[in-house]
Amino acid sequence: MTTESTALAVPPTLEDPDTLAELLTYAGGEFLRALRIEDPEEAARKVSEVLFGLAGVFSEESGIVQLPKGWTLAGAGARLRNDEIVVARLKELSDEDRALFDEDDQIIVLAIQVFFEEIEELARDWFERNNAEAFDDEAIHRFLADPVVHLMVLEFGSWLLGESTDEKTAKDAEAAE
Repeated sequence: MTTESTALAVPPTLEDPDTLAELLTYAGGEFLRALRIEDPEEAARKVSEVLFGLAGVFSEESGIVQLPKGWTLAGAGARLRNDEIVVARLKELSDEDRALFDEDDQIIVLAIQVFFEEIEELARDWFERNNAEAFDDEAIHRFLADPVVHLMVLEFGSWLLGESTDEKTAKDAEAAE
């Protein structure tokens, strides 16, 4: 008996934390690779490409992934706009730059930028502790495979989608009963 594959028929769902973590990890790796580009203009272009590409995945119209039921960019942006991390980041911006995030559905870009900055900081620390060549492909791969990095990516995904680790643990416990 054979099982019909749904690999191309059903987009992956971001309700699965591991699927979201894979997506974020891949994008984080692409971001780190973009940082090693020597030409500053080319590096900035590639970083923007990765940042806005990842943000686009979360658009209701993208069709690349299945978003959690009821999740919208505007809803997530409204929630994240009140988060202390996003509030602090918005305060750091000039009035002109802050205006880019007036619409709730644009806050996801700022949230992803925060994620990339955290990944970069964590990577630099990891590379130093492990005597790794900064932003070398092998080092990036080893860094992204680190269990601590994986946990950070899972936590970021939960924050982005609006479910804290405590809420997820409570739901998992209820489901187990």
